[in-house]
Amino acid sequence: TEEIFLLNVQGELIRITNDNIQDVGPDINDDGVITWARGLGPIDPDRGEPTLEIVVRTPEGVVTRLTDNDVQDVGPRVNCAPQVVWTRDMGPGCLGVVMDIYFFDGSQIIPITTDAIREGVANQIPAINSRSEITWTRFNFCDNPWTSKIMLFRDGVVSELTDGSQIRPSEPDIDSAGAVVWSHFPPLSDGAIEIWENGVVREVTDWGLGPRLNDAGLVTFDRWHADIGEWHQWLYRDGEFLKGSDGFPRRPRRGLSA
Repeated sequence: TEEIFLLNVQGELIRITNDNIQDVGPDINDDGVITWARGLGPIDPDRGEPTLEIVVRTPEGVVTRLTDNDVQDVGPRVNCAPQVVWTRDMGPGCLGVVMDIYFFDGSQIIPITTDAIREGVANQIPAINSRSEITWTRFNFCDNPWTSKIMLFRDGVVSELTDGSQIRPSEPDIDSAGAVVWSHFPPLSDGAIEIWENGVVREVTDWGLGPRLNDAGLVTFDRWHADIGEWHQWLYRDGEFLKGSDGFPRRPRRGLSA
């Protein structure tokens, strides 16, 4: 099993869960509300383990279960409302499973996408901002080689932010102004990062993966150094690139906030 821990601003490490239940993929908002996926569902016959369900914990320690079904609900992100967005496993598909994006608006659960089964696509890696705008990657693993698009849900409408010039775009993040950042793979590249603002796409760097964006316009990302076999983490601020850390022999799990 995995457990959830919180490192607070005082430097205290607080254990949030302590049981034999799987707890994975936490996210936290500015008010200390935490969401994650917890193994509370029925046994998944393919995995032999309980399915993951989405829970939310208040700063006072009250845990509320949002989902109760026999499928996997994973990868939740929470905004300041608090509202929660996540990915739901809709069944088998090309090279794995097909997935849709689901959204808890504070009172009810709403499907943001409904094309997973119909189109055979995997909608994954959602992010949400304070205006309830949601971005994610729409993978099509039935294509050979597979393809992907960056999508945006705004004011009840779903639109595509990529124009087809990006190679396998993925891992988007969004700030409170509605800017969206993502990574993609140009030819002969270890990854590049682009940002979409008010309908215009520009390149942040031609070397980077796994971007995260905050409301101050800071972007954190990873860079792969093939010559030494290490991942280094970087910060982009006001046109300047700052090296934040180094010495990772493998890619860190996505989750470093800008």
